[in-house]
Amino acid sequence: MRVFLIGALALTAFAGAANAETQRTDGWLTLKAKTTRGNVILDGAVWSCKGDVCRAPKVKALPADQQCKQLREKLGEVTGFGYRGANFEAGQLAACNAA
Repeated sequence: MRVFLIGALALTAFAGAANAETQRTDGWLTLKAKTTRGNVILDGAVWSCKGDVCRAPKVKALPADQQCKQLREKLGEVTGFGYRGANFEAGQLAACNAA
C-alpha cells in the first residue's frame, strides 16, 4: 500500500511540473529596411540582425512598448515585433514607430 501511495504522489508531482507553463524570454522584430548592423545590445540583450530580421534569445522584462521604441531608434521603422511571447498588432506597431 505504501508503494502505491508513493507512486501516486510521484506521478502527481511530475504531472504538475509537466503542465507548468514556461514563460518565453525571447524577442524578434522585422524592419521596413534592411540593416547593416550585425548585433545591437540593448538593456543587456543581444539582438542579432540579418537583413530585415533581428532576434534576441533572451530579453529582460521591460515593457514591450518601451523596448520596441528603443530598437526603432537604433534600427529604423519596425514592421513586426514579438516580445516575451506576445506579438504586436497594427496599433501597437504604429505607436512604436511614432516619433
